Parts: sequence; structure tokens; C-alpha cells
Amino acid sequence: FNPENVIAITNLNKNIEKSYPTIRNSLRSIPEIESVGASLQLFGTVPSGQIIKVTGNGPVKEYPVKEYRVFPGFFETLGFRFKEGRPFDENNQSDRTAVVLNETAVKVFGLADSLNSEISLISKMHVIGVVEDFHFSSLEVSIEPMMFTCYNDRIRNIMLKISGENPDNLMQKAEKIIQEFDPGYAIDYIILEDFFRNRY
Repeated sequence: FNPENVIAITNLNKNIEKSYPTIRNSLRSIPEIESVGASLQLFGTVPSGQIIKVTGNGPVKEYPVKEYRVFPGFFETLGFRFKEGRPFDENNQSDRTAVVLNETAVKVFGLADSLNSEISLISKMHVIGVVEDFHFSSLEVSIEPMMFTCYNDRIRNIMLKISGENPDNLMQKAEKIIQEFDPGYAIDYIILEDFFRNRY
């Protein structure tokens, strides 16, 4: 993935959360914003830990996996590279029960034909994509099985891929848009490249 020129707007509340589709469209209208994504967990922080079930030709097997709950636009904003398949599509309702895996998850789960595979979390989820392995934590930590899901409606972070040299001015524009839905919101944001650099 590529954190360069990505800003995460954080500490969002329920007023902003429920208005996200409209906020997203307004943010997209700003020329300096190239892409908009969103997630529950801030990317680079500790994701959720889950146990999933995989049904193959033999008995059902259980595996631990890390989970990021994201929204369409997440992969494009952060520059993930897809080895197979595609990212989530906001116009495809069936993607609510879909999952994107990393390469390590495909290997550990033994998915010989990943795009025709299903895993079970709360219910069955079909695999629509596989991203190349990446380090979401420190480079000192081994890459673990990772999955991305799109069933969650809670948003705590909006991510912007930006162009230009003046993020402060851009954030003032973003704050003005968000305050149309929550007048009391004071913008709080993280420059993702700095966030990852600070690990070292």
C-alpha cells in the first residue's frame, strides 16, 4: 500500500457516520482530493481479531485472522495492489457479504481457487479479491492472515488521497463540509505517512 499523500480524518461521531455517503460525495467534489475511503479502525492500528471457518474437501477448519472493516474506496485511496479479483463496489449490494484477503490468508487457509472460495465469519462470505501482502504494522512483525470486510456501517475514519502542497487549507474545506452535518465537529486528522514513519 502507499500512505503517501493520504490524510485520515478521525474521531468521527454518529451524526457524521450516518451522513457519510453525502459527505463522501461532497469531498469528492474538491479538486485536490483524488480519492475518498473510510474504515472503522484507523489503518495501521491493531485490527480486530477473528476466528473464521474454511470448508474445503475435508472437514471444516478454523483459523485466526485479522480483520479491517472498510468501505468502498479504501483500497483505491491507499494504493493496494490486487493480485486477483477486485475491491468493494459501492453499487454492488452483494459485496456486503464479500471479503478481500491478503496473500498470506489464501496460503494459510489453503484456498486453491481463491475467487471461487467461501469462508464463514458470522455467515458465509465469498472471496472477491486478493491483495498483495503488505506490512500493516512494523516491518519487524511477520505478515499475518488478513481480511477486509464491508458489512459494517460504523465509520470512525475518512481517508483522503490528496494532491497539492497545502493540506491545512484542504482540511479547512473538509471541515466546512463535515460541519454542515455536525456544526460542533472540530476536525482532527492524521497524515498517514507520518503515522507509519513514527513506528521507527
